[in-house]
Amino acid sequence: MSKIRLEDGTIEYQGQWLTSEALAKMIQDRIQAGDLKVAELAVALEQLNSAIENTHILEESLVLSKEDYTRLLQTGGGDEKESVRQAIMAFIGKKEAQASPMPFTPKNEQKTLIRCSNCNQQVEVPSNERPIVVECSGCGTSCRLTL
Repeated sequence: MSKIRLEDGTIEYQGQWLTSEALAKMIQDRIQAGDLKVAELAVALEQLNSAIENTHILEESLVLSKEDYTRLLQTGGGDEKESVRQAIMAFIGKKEAQASPMPFTPKNEQKTLIRCSNCNQQVEVPSNERPIVVECSGCGTSCRLTL
């Protein structure tokens, strides 16, 4: 399946982000020019239309403390919309494939914090005891720390 950006209703096709209208015009232009090789364009158009039909746009306003907002941003790599999307997906229990899962890494010297490999939320390690099993409060993923 191609990459789709639902926020602006576009799909990546041959290195360009195109709307369904642009894809339909490209199909029409090719047919009018006598080029009937439109299967790839039609598949991209169908994928985009199907994705748009099967989504719901959620527009909400949240008030967070600065500390919670900073923690939220860390879950999506600094991108606000991606952070909220990932947090919601973790909350409803839908795991998404990531290109490379984030490893658990120490974040702060004063208290040991790690990042959840599933939802990227910070998780506090309750003691220096090793091995220890730590559970993410955001998504419930468990990790065994040995070092």
